[in-house]
Amino acid sequence: MSTPSERPDAPSPRPGRPKSGLPSDAPPEVLCLKQYLRDMAGDTKLETIAARSGFSVSTVCAVIGGSTLPPLQQVLSVAGGIGGSQRHAHGLWYAAALQAFRASQPKNPGPLAAFGIELRRAMLKEDLGPADVRRRMVEAAARFDVRSMSVGTLRRLLSGAGAMPKIVQMDLLLEVLPLQPDELQRLKARHRVLSEALEIARELGDELDGAA
Repeated sequence: MSTPSERPDAPSPRPGRPKSGLPSDAPPEVLCLKQYLRDMAGDTKLETIAARSGFSVSTVCAVIGGSTLPPLQQVLSVAGGIGGSQRHAHGLWYAAALQAFRASQPKNPGPLAAFGIELRRAMLKEDLGPADVRRRMVEAAARFDVRSMSVGTLRRLLSGAGAMPKIVQMDLLLEVLPLQPDELQRLKARHRVLSEALEIARELGDELDGAA
């Protein structure tokens, strides 16, 4: 799948699109996404869009209206059902999701928390949750005959708590995330630095405990 940053220009909307009805208090990025979907939908009936996208009418209404950012899969299905560009819709969705994600993060996270934030930002590109990532890891682990980390370990890693996983498990995690080659190498290197720092801190702690 192409990354959102590589999305092409949007197709020209068809004439006669509804231009009103969106809440003015919604984030600009969310409004931009929903307006694009409404522009491409035009006068197509909600029932028709629902049938084409595989969702209920109420779900379609939530996707193209309101102020809440819908799940990515719903956006892509609706975009496909109205003949819009899924790639462009994905880019608009990611811009809105990334803005909300950045606003919700602490300003000065510690090293482990910052690493977890980077991993969650990578997951955000495809709207992946821990269970989605764990499923990908299990499938990849079976192919490469390695052991995947548990979902509990994954959740602690994403929250910046707990120890760093082993290199083989971390590499497996990074391989299943939607990362560009430079991002992949940077995160691998970052994991190794953090692992070494934690190991040194652990050894110093053991030495201090032994001297006490």
